[in-house]
Amino acid sequence: MEQRADGMVGTLVYATALYERGTVERFLDNYLAVLCEMTIQGASL
Repeated sequence: MEQRADGMVGTLVYATALYERGTVERFLDNYLAVLCEMTIQGASL
C-alpha cells in the first residue's frame, strides 16, 4: 500500500496455481469494505 495525493494504491501478488481470479477479487472486495468501514469509524472518533 502506498498513500498518494489522490488516495491509496496497492498491489496484490498471489499464487495463481492456488487461487482463482474470482476468489482473489472477492477477497479484495471484502478487504476494501473493511478499510472503508475503518475510515468511516475513525472519522467519527
